[in-house]
Amino acid sequence: MANEIWTIKRCLEWTKEYLAERGEEHPRLSAEWLLCAATGLARIDLYMRMDETLDAAQLETMHAAVVRRAKGGGAAAVHHR
Repeated sequence: MANEIWTIKRCLEWTKEYLAERGEEHPRLSAEWLLCAATGLARIDLYMRMDETLDAAQLETMHAAVVRRAKGGGAAAVHHR
């Protein structure tokens, strides 16, 4: 996975599916908010920059946030950003 290219689009889709499999009520929205927090972008910017590659720090931040969210935590802090 370290040598794979993760674009915003790929990360958003993967996260949405991962959270849906774990029973997240709104997996797409949660994936968007987590990705916004990891990248510092607004939601609209995610869609305007779908082909942009995430750097190692963004991926690490996103991974930690997704793991935390999948365990049922972190949503309030991310959604009220």
